[in-house]
Amino acid sequence: MSDDGAQSFGQGHLPGITYAASLLLRLLPVPVVVVGEDDEVLGRFDNTDKSWSVLYSDPELLKRVVTKARESRICLITDELPALIGAVQCARNVVAILGPVCVGRVNQNFVKLYALRHHADNCVLMECDPLRLSSVLLLIHSAVSGEEISPGDFMERYFFNAQSVGRQSEAAVLSQGLMQAKPHNPGIFERQIREAIMRGDEESLARVLDSPYAGMRGTLARDALRNAKNLGIVDVTIATRAAIDAGLSVEDLYTVSDSYILQVENCRYPAEATALARSCAFRCAQEVREYLKRRRHSGNSPAVSKAKEYIERHLHDKISLKELAVRLKISPGHLMRTFKDEEGVTVGDYVRQRKIEAAKLMLQDEQHSIAEIAELLSFNSQSHFGRIFMELTGQSPAKFRRSRAGKGTVDD
Repeated sequence: MSDDGAQSFGQGHLPGITYAASLLLRLLPVPVVVVGEDDEVLGRFDNTDKSWSVLYSDPELLKRVVTKARESRICLITDELPALIGAVQCARNVVAILGPVCVGRVNQNFVKLYALRHHADNCVLMECDPLRLSSVLLLIHSAVSGEEISPGDFMERYFFNAQSVGRQSEAAVLSQGLMQAKPHNPGIFERQIREAIMRGDEESLARVLDSPYAGMRGTLARDALRNAKNLGIVDVTIATRAAIDAGLSVEDLYTVSDSYILQVENCRYPAEATALARSCAFRCAQEVREYLKRRRHSGNSPAVSKAKEYIERHLHDKISLKELAVRLKISPGHLMRTFKDEEGVTVGDYVRQRKIEAAKLMLQDEQHSIAEIAELLSFNSQSHFGRIFMELTGQSPAKFRRSRAGKGTVDD
């Protein structure tokens, strides 16, 4: 601890809080600056020279962090990632600032640029897991205010939104740190996640994801980043398959799954992959909740609702009225009449409509040829697929693909 810090904290400034903070910081030795209600620096837990502290060399940065902390009582400053600063308001408008630290491996070129940007001679950015930094902030905040905030909710508040995945800037998504060398989580953990998603219950999902079981993960690779990516891919798969089992469109959820997996593969930090998987789970729960709400207000009978759910889950199979009736344990005649009365189309026409909607999505990503799409959706042939597609859309699959891709050549 610096001399000025020793003098300040020896004068009775919040002795209980500073004592607790000093003990916590033995477990997480990061730089700490304490600012008083008059914006004067009361003390600094740091052995480096002041010229190396960006909070001293850049008063505007200090002011911005303090203002943010007083506005929200506890915050993380993430606009210069991989540099990260945390702050928490204590009693009497005093603010404790933790950091800056570095998320992930420290790059010395970035450190030099970071110091230059904030007019410091140099600076030290130690590597620090964002979850550990957040946990210290939350512990201080809880001791002062009595408010309990889950680490997962806190990370979500600052680093991602389930509806905005795909628009994050570099390293903008951070969450729970990777906990290595742990036993596999029990089967009940995965089952509870699936059940929460299938009910569209975000509160239950949050409780499960913040439970101790969340840290009991297996090791799928020796490299920490690769391990986090592998776990993220597994978790995305679990979440999207749960949403499919709840009745959502197979192709829509495959698209969601592929989107998240591609983003996981592009992650630069283990915490990003963990956060993306968590985001995917919440997105799936949200979409299931909206789907269930629509279904409750659709006016469909139980038989028609179950028929539509089965069709959505089996778009890649051949589906006949007779087979569907057997699956639902009702007579084909009753299903045919009820479905036509409620949906305005026959079961066969509805199946073809949904298959063509799935085909549209597949045609846009160009991963499969038109012949492959016809086979994947169980059409009798490519020509049969093309004929149905033309009837329902007014254009051929090749023309549709060309119009979406903006290309002059297609695989007719």
